Amino acid sequence: MARKKWFVIAACCAVLLWASVLPVPAQNVGKPVRFGLIRSLFRAADEGTVVSATHMFGELVAMQTGVRPEFSVVDEPGELARRIESGELEFGVLHGIEYAWVRERHPSVKPVVLACNGSERLQAQLLVRSDSAYERLSDLRSRRLSFPRRSMNHVHLFLHRAMEASGAQPDQFFASIQTPLSVTDALEAVIEAEADAVIVDGQALKFFREQQPVRSRRLRVLAESPPFPTAVLLGSTNPERKGLGERLQTGLLRAHERLAARELLMLWRLTRFEKPSDSYDRLLTEIVANYPKPFEPVSFVQELYPSGAGGGR
Repeated sequence: MARKKWFVIAACCAVLLWASVLPVPAQNVGKPVRFGLIRSLFRAADEGTVVSATHMFGELVAMQTGVRPEFSVVDEPGELARRIESGELEFGVLHGIEYAWVRERHPSVKPVVLACNGSERLQAQLLVRSDSAYERLSDLRSRRLSFPRRSMNHVHLFLHRAMEASGAQPDQFFASIQTPLSVTDALEAVIEAEADAVIVDGQALKFFREQQPVRSRRLRVLAESPPFPTAVLLGSTNPERKGLGERLQTGLLRAHERLAARELLMLWRLTRFEKPSDSYDRLLTEIVANYPKPFEPVSFVQELYPSGAGGGR
């Protein structure tokens, strides 16, 4: 808990420092631009983390575009898309799979920029020790899982559906789930035989392998998700908002070129924004083929597996 509080305090201090040393664009004094953020961006986050995260994103948008953003958190993807379509919001952020689920019903809501961490493709990977006998997910039933507390949305979705596909109830699969704050701690738990399996984002695993090439050889991939489309900033095709959308796109596409903006991107686990592409559109189509209907995964972090308790057998 102390580490989590430290992260929130550090993030807030960073925002205040940048705010004090960076010039506020002249345009940043007019009418606020309304952004909606989907609640699933903040799984397992407390209120302080949500506030600091939205503040950081607001600093990034203001720095790069000169607009003054105003944020609201929206529970449902369809409701967020509806508000953009109706003009209640100018922009919104959804996970890629959530946009894939709602885009046919809201055709005037289109991507402005993609929020990327090295790629427009995301993947979840389930790992075990290299010397273990596990061959498939079902072998892990009633075993111990290590699940990073700040895991991304596609990690939650993939694990939930994979357990259902194995014929098990997701809330009754593992004997226990430990939720370390960092991916490194989660992976080390399996290496040190403190847990039987760990599930992480593919980019985070790649970074661990680069930093710890010897220790990472003690892990092997047991299962991996199909590619998920990365999160997306959406706007309306309404001609009256075209200029604002172009301004936002132009500014955000250059965010990675500035040191202060790169630091803010990093706190959101991003490397850069990219233009929407044909390959991203294909990812949207493919993910709906694998996950055709919206669903809410069980909570792997909060109530289902309290410390020292099992999830049932």
